[in-house]
Amino acid sequence: MLSPGVWGMPAGDINADGMIDEQDKSFWDSQAGTKNYISSDINLDGQVENRDINEFWIQNFSYSCQVPE
Repeated sequence: MLSPGVWGMPAGDINADGMIDEQDKSFWDSQAGTKNYISSDINLDGQVENRDINEFWIQNFSYSCQVPE
């Protein structure tokens, strides 16, 4: 949880549509095992692996946000 007045974004919106949902998991599935800094590498350690899903995506599943313009 962030402090009042501190803004942040929950990790796990792999396809950048503003929602953390099953579509993100499907995108992650297609890139699982890849070694690179890509959108499916949620924790930015250079590998698309189970830790990305287990530690971030599951925790933030069903979050959505809209960034004001």
